[in-house]
Amino acid sequence: MLAAGNVLISGGVARLSAIEDGVCGFDGRTLHLLESLRKVKTLEHHDVYLFGRVFHHMVFGAEPTTTTIHPVEGVYGAEILNATLTEEGVAALPTVDALLKLPSLEGAGSGGAVVGSMKSSGSVSETLAALATSRVTRIKEAQAILGRHRRELKKA
Repeated sequence: MLAAGNVLISGGVARLSAIEDGVCGFDGRTLHLLESLRKVKTLEHHDVYLFGRVFHHMVFGAEPTTTTIHPVEGVYGAEILNATLTEEGVAALPTVDALLKLPSLEGAGSGGAVVGSMKSSGSVSETLAALATSRVTRIKEAQAILGRHRRELKKA
């Protein structure tokens, strides 16, 4: 899972620790955040949104206290924060490739990047793919339930 607590920066290179979180699923707080955001539907959307939260923590020294933020100006990486954390940004989250083309991240996806890999058997790969699919399905189901509850509350 991408969170400020498991991003390590050493020699100008960011590395993730606790890979098991990303394989096994989200903690309860992160799962709640993702369930409450109806437009965050794919694993790539999850990664982009959570990157925005980590980036916010790096810029301001704290995670956002709400699921979305007001647009920001005049700070380094404002375009990243606006593209990933504002209501407008969350409604149309960029892809990872589009995010890497923003001025503050230009060139970040090449040279010096450290990419981890893990060899596994076909059955392990299939199991991990099934886990990823079930995680997305669970979040979509929770989003549908929240949507129904919101509509019921509006009617009441």
